[in-house]
Amino acid sequence: NYINAFVGRLTRALKDAQEQHEIRSIPLDHLAFILIGSIVLYFSINFEPLKNVKSEELANRHAKWVLEVILNGITA
Repeated sequence: NYINAFVGRLTRALKDAQEQHEIRSIPLDHLAFILIGSIVLYFSINFEPLKNVKSEELANRHAKWVLEVILNGITA
């Protein structure tokens, strides 16, 4: 199962970032699934990228907004 390997790698990367004080100490299972859920849902809905938009560009745009919300919140 590839998703288990992905979750494991993501969780380790998040743990390392927390230990380096690069990100807040949020329970890793919650943080990993927030990120994974966002990715899976976004690309399930946007399975076919818009014309003239590469899937890598779509992924980068989404990652930018996920990080923006996680790092800076949604309040004005």
